[in-house]
Amino acid sequence: MSRPTNPTGNVVTDEELMQLDALAQQHDVPLLIDNAYGVPFPSIIFSDARPLWNPNIILCMSLSKLGLPGARCGIIVADEKTISALRNMNGIISLAPGSIGPAITAEMIQRGDLLRLSEGGD
Repeated sequence: MSRPTNPTGNVVTDEELMQLDALAQQHDVPLLIDNAYGVPFPSIIFSDARPLWNPNIILCMSLSKLGLPGARCGIIVADEKTISALRNMNGIISLAPGSIGPAITAEMIQRGDLLRLSEGGD
């Protein structure tokens, strides 16, 4: 869920958030909150809202909403297991090449092109 929502700026109330959290815990699923514009950042939302976090919540924030879009810095607050999985996933996504490079390389290996290039052939 997004708190506040984009583009309307509607803010889920603290009571509604607690109900969603209880429902998520009851069904043993994490509650993912996109909090890019929300608390604790000051003066971004204009209604009463308190931050909520517990080990069942994955809270996502962004510095881009503070006027720093070029910083491309996201913040995730979650339990250790979730953070570890996200760190591993991000390492793979950020470091793994796209599908076109490996596909071209595989074709070159199959045809022997890479071997010829490494031996100085053309």
